[in-house]
Amino acid sequence: MSYDVIDVSKALAVELLLISRIVETKEAALKLINNVIENGSALEKFREMIAFQGGNSRVIDDFSLFPESKNTFSITSKVEGYVTSLKAEAIGLASMALGAGRETLGGPPNRFVYWYLFK
Repeated sequence: MSYDVIDVSKALAVELLLISRIVETKEAALKLINNVIENGSALEKFREMIAFQGGNSRVIDDFSLFPESKNTFSITSKVEGYVTSLKAEAIGLASMALGAGRETLGGPPNRFVYWYLFK
């Protein structure tokens, strides 16, 4: 996982801890966040979340448990640089057409449809 995603995730977690009044300062929030990451309880909670949703939590330790897709493709830029914008709604609709997400509340998602944006 890239460090920018980790930083954004921690920043959001800090705000949630402050809003919920679990901690009083950003420093205390960051200390709590780093502690649960370091002691493994955050990863254990993630395992529980996967299992609760009917998934196989062993995938955290063994990525080979994910099924191989018959259909994959790459879109590669012809120039170096940064992605400055993308059409999130179009990507979301394409994902839904492939089975990710739900068209209706309670509809079945395909947990193996995903997009991966490489840096």
